Amino acid sequence: MPPLYKALLFCGVVGSLVLALFVGYLSLRSITPAADASLARYPDIIQMEWRKRSRTEKESRERALATARECVANGERYCLMENFPAALREYTKAVTLDGANLQACLEVGRVAWHLGDRTAALQGWQKAITLNPLAASAHGGLFEVYQGGSEKDRQRAFRHALTLMVLSPHRTATREFVVLNPEIARQIQLVADDADEPLVETDQRKLLTTAWQALPKHDSRTADTCFARVLVLRLAAAKKPATP
Repeated sequence: MPPLYKALLFCGVVGSLVLALFVGYLSLRSITPAADASLARYPDIIQMEWRKRSRTEKESRERALATARECVANGERYCLMENFPAALREYTKAVTLDGANLQACLEVGRVAWHLGDRTAALQGWQKAITLNPLAASAHGGLFEVYQGGSEKDRQRAFRHALTLMVLSPHRTATREFVVLNPEIARQIQLVADDADEPLVETDQRKLLTTAWQALPKHDSRTADTCFARVLVLRLAAAKKPATP
């Protein structure tokens, strides 16, 4: 092949390659703005999905709370019919759906104790106390559970009885239990005596709240210090002469 033809063929091949690259470049430029726009909208898409998911979770939560309230109402109807096993199932379902439903927790304890289910009764009343440390009916139920048990159970019963002396002073059984168990009172007082600083708080309900909040954290020292202070205040009040 003559040199001229070779040169023309080479120029044609190189020109085709350059043209193909130029066309590809133009195509890429036409696509890039759309891609840039999608990337620019990406945060908005994420925010829209997050709002949608939050709305869905809120709606699910509201449905669960509404169903829990219905279960409590069903439990009350079953109790009126004296169908206590069905009532316990409804109250337990309510607690499962709404763990902050104090009424459902109290009813689980009450109905379970009526049916002889000690474990379920303990769980219901103990859960109620975590929600409200001053729930008198829960303390009353737990006092009934523990008062006739082992030495450790009697120590638990003493704390509930002391609490009820403040919350329900008309209960004679709890007051008598405290009076008839001075050895448990001494044990609590020994813990209080080891405290770094003596308590001067006089609000007995505040002291009891602190005590019952400390026990689940296994902070028995703080709890018994508060119980001992309440005991001192109750005894001091009992020694005061009646106002004419």
